[in-house]
Amino acid sequence: MPTYSVEYGFGLRGSPLREIDLPKVFSRKLIVMVGGDDNDPYAGGLANFPAAEAQGNTRLERAENYFATAEKEAQARGIPLDWEFYIVPGVGHDESGMAGPAAERLFAP
Repeated sequence: MPTYSVEYGFGLRGSPLREIDLPKVFSRKLIVMVGGDDNDPYAGGLANFPAAEAQGNTRLERAENYFATAEKEAQARGIPLDWEFYIVPGVGHDESGMAGPAAERLFAP
């Protein structure tokens, strides 16, 4: 998670990223994408131990929580967030289903 309230591995506390550098990270273009149907907690080897589940029970929940945490942290620090969040409807944990929408976002004029 993009927060210093969670220990490194699952957050930034104790990570090599200095807190003073967080504005650089939040100002970089980042696209967070997740399939709208990626909501099966047992699909694709999703980590299911307590520290991972604290981020959400599914990949969809974890992506939503990740982006919401970034928004909250940026707002609390008065830092602009240049990240985008997209849920791709009808796609589960499927690389080929995400490829087209990802290419559209990456290469759109």
